[in-house]
Amino acid sequence: MQIRRYLLLFHLPLVAFAGLYGGGLFLERSFREGMSPAEVVDYQTAQAIEENRYCLFLSGLHSQEFLYKLALYEKWKPDILVLGSSRVLQLRAAFFSRTMVNAGRAMPSLHGGYHFLARALEIAPPKLLIIGLDSWWFNAAAQEPRVPIEEPDWSNKNQSNPAMKLIFKIIRGEIGGESLALAELRCHVGVSAIRHNTGFDAYGSFWYTDLIVGDRSSADTGFGDTLDRIEQGHKRFQYGGAVAEAHLSNLRKIIDLAESAGVEVRLFLPPFAQPIAARFEEMRDNYGYFFELRRRLVEEFGALDFSDPAALRAEGCEFIDGFHGGPVVYARVLQKMAEQPGFPRNMLASDVIDRVALMTGQVSFDLQRVTDRRRIDFLQLGCPSPQ
Repeated sequence: MQIRRYLLLFHLPLVAFAGLYGGGLFLERSFREGMSPAEVVDYQTAQAIEENRYCLFLSGLHSQEFLYKLALYEKWKPDILVLGSSRVLQLRAAFFSRTMVNAGRAMPSLHGGYHFLARALEIAPPKLLIIGLDSWWFNAAAQEPRVPIEEPDWSNKNQSNPAMKLIFKIIRGEIGGESLALAELRCHVGVSAIRHNTGFDAYGSFWYTDLIVGDRSSADTGFGDTLDRIEQGHKRFQYGGAVAEAHLSNLRKIIDLAESAGVEVRLFLPPFAQPIAARFEEMRDNYGYFFELRRRLVEEFGALDFSDPAALRAEGCEFIDGFHGGPVVYARVLQKMAEQPGFPRNMLASDVIDRVALMTGQVSFDLQRVTDRRRIDFLQLGCPSPQ
């Protein structure tokens, strides 16, 4: 009798763990969290091509933008590659007449972009490379130059045991029954994409659905957070007196790498919202590097400077936050690019671009692809509702 009791007590934790882990595996399958980047891409592209569905990807367990975007690139082998940080993510596939992959957020720095491009060229060189350049990449106070450009460690250290990670999220109350119900309704991949209806589409662009429709509160209402960053000189907006020459040298290496493979390169500085651009002007003494950089990128590299949104007739209501423009803003970026000598205009879907560029005051485009809800005034700027 004592032996039976002992065996029962011994096996009870194992049975409980097995049941718990089995529940985690069920959640992993439901939220499609155990898929590799290549599997995610295969699923998304199949849905896009065969079902004409936008199935978004955003994991709630890990961050692997480099590997995911590289898998997207390998799948599509596109004619056009967009490189940059999150600030280029509103360049949509619909703006182009040829295949495009948006590798935004796979380039958090110049050295990161160099190695993404090197990997992409090994797969198949694109015909056109568009790079959005963040000013802080050239400020040594924000990012130390890497010379030589050493390849970062892209291994996915956070991918281990998604089943148990999901169980812990349940225990902490981060995931409830409503999330499982949404997993049945939405074709998205990853717990964050399913819960919030937000993430990367099959071409790499990002959809801020939860923010736009009001399911998530903006951290930058009235652009207050971005303005505070400038006042404090932190979180990408560190002060700096001069451009780091090593950073400019690394940019030249990226361009040389692309052009040696026969790729046409176009550079631009993404826009800030008008109050942010105005504050830079007022604090010019603190941001000497920023104004030097703008001049040198135009004069020495042929970049287009959209730092001041006036160049694009961009309004505050067309922004996600103080330094992320929406697709209406980026349609106008492409319009300006198309005006430049030698730009391959045949790669642009000019009719779509021209139509979106006229959507004055709007931050969303084609939102009905992912939701039937309307945009709200999430920045609290008095923005109009869509017609």
